[in-house]
Amino acid sequence: MPYTNENYNNIKNLVLQQSMMNTDYIQTFIEDVYSILVASKAIKNPKIDLESRDLKSVPEALHNALINLSLCELKNIVKEVLYQSAFRRYEACEHTTPQLNELTYHLLELDKSGNNEVLDLCSESGTFIARVLDSDASDHVQKAIYASEINNKLAYIAKLVSDIFGNGSTKVDIAVGDIFKENLDVKFDKARIFTPLGVRVFMDEETSSSMFEDVPFKTIANSEWAFIDKALSNKKEKFRAVAMVLGKNLRENQTSLYRKRIIESGYLEGIIELPTKVSPCTGVQLYLLVFSNDNKEVKFLDASLLTIKNKNRFSEREKVVTLDVGSILDSYFDCKNTKTIDETVELKNLTPSLVNAKKREIKNGVSLSELAEVFTGNQYTLKNFEGMISEDETGYSILRSNDIDDYIINLNKLIHINYKETKFDKYCIQYGDVIVTSKSSKVKVGVVDFEPKEKIIVTGGMIIVRPDVTKLNPTYLKVFLDSKLGQQSIKAIQKGTVIITLNSRDLSEIKIPFVDMEKQEIIAKQYQRKVASLLALRNEASEIEKQILSLFNEAVGE
Repeated sequence: MPYTNENYNNIKNLVLQQSMMNTDYIQTFIEDVYSILVASKAIKNPKIDLESRDLKSVPEALHNALINLSLCELKNIVKEVLYQSAFRRYEACEHTTPQLNELTYHLLELDKSGNNEVLDLCSESGTFIARVLDSDASDHVQKAIYASEINNKLAYIAKLVSDIFGNGSTKVDIAVGDIFKENLDVKFDKARIFTPLGVRVFMDEETSSSMFEDVPFKTIANSEWAFIDKALSNKKEKFRAVAMVLGKNLRENQTSLYRKRIIESGYLEGIIELPTKVSPCTGVQLYLLVFSNDNKEVKFLDASLLTIKNKNRFSEREKVVTLDVGSILDSYFDCKNTKTIDETVELKNLTPSLVNAKKREIKNGVSLSELAEVFTGNQYTLKNFEGMISEDETGYSILRSNDIDDYIINLNKLIHINYKETKFDKYCIQYGDVIVTSKSSKVKVGVVDFEPKEKIIVTGGMIIVRPDVTKLNPTYLKVFLDSKLGQQSIKAIQKGTVIITLNSRDLSEIKIPFVDMEKQEIIAKQYQRKVASLLALRNEASEIEKQILSLFNEAVGE
């Protein structure tokens, strides 16, 4: 007699509770489901011989309850358990969620064609394999799935899952091992490449070539491009692939040549910027790269806001956002934000939100490097000068990012140090220098509009811009960098996700609106007058605030 919905939900909740309390139970439960389906002949040709393994058993009452569930109900509970395991350190943390699997499935257009040979690179516990195989009601049954997973325990579970969800027609081959040490001797039509994020690949030969002979493998070994390269080396002539990557892969200088070759080859079809918290592994923003053959342009979709609010406040799913898969797919396949191959090659940063931002053309733009010397200050921080700090003037002090306010360099905050060497003198500020903070999302700019009375060392890797004063007024440069247009220019060259950084080489290449020195002087003087008025008003406001706080004491004489 089949269970009611209430009974089914009770069994499902019990299984989920058990798997939350004990991660080993996840494997135990899936093995039990596997044995039930083998006994009932629902799995006709099992790949795993459970009788030869030392199995833990689920409680007898639960086992008997599971026996009475339908194949569909058992599959649904397995899906829930696999999804829940993503939130726990179960040997390794799952990247994927049901929404990411669904999005990838449709981006690969597996819903539109069958008989494909599918590659699942780094399959983890087989959640995507389950999504592809769970298609008995579909006409689009695939020819084969080739999966690779380095973690033995996850690969074993993936093999169980592939049999549980197997449709009887699709061949599934799950290899266990490091794909960079073993031959990935398969050819695919469709591929999912959800690799370990931020992992470094170590090769025996540092000069090993990538798919492109002029790009040494070592230049991409510290990125997800290494796995993408390994997969795409095995593509068929007509193919589709989806990879998930960190944002650094879209902008790092070290991988720029490889990106260029991928784009020029016509393999990059599009980039999708996902919302934050899309994966239980990380809160860092992730991106999907869609690959196919013979592309003449690249799509740039910012899907960072395309989510569905979860109504269940106490659900585990609160740990990740719920993607609006339908809206993302519609927006991607109908994407109007595109760049030609030549235009895309010229981009130094492929982040969709940045590429799609409306960018004002800078009139009479001249590279900052033509107007100033740009270099990085001393990398030492305050910690490196511990034990040297003095309350008296010593002839040396240090300039930190905290000493730069919105409008001025605050000399009252400077820390004096007992320092006798001269090796850091080259990092000392000079009259007319412009100091730019380099390690925060909010970039602060300070002008050295005074003659230093002592040697002030720029610390923390801040950037020193030393203008040619016959071409560039330092205050004019600050006015531009603080403007909306200047901030847009800076944002375009910032790097990093958790720690936002700016480097001197990229800053030296931004365009400055070049006007004659007379006009620069006028703008600089206007700015200085307004800042002087603002600071005077702030001081007055601060004085009034003190008077208000002391009003009671003065009135009653206490």
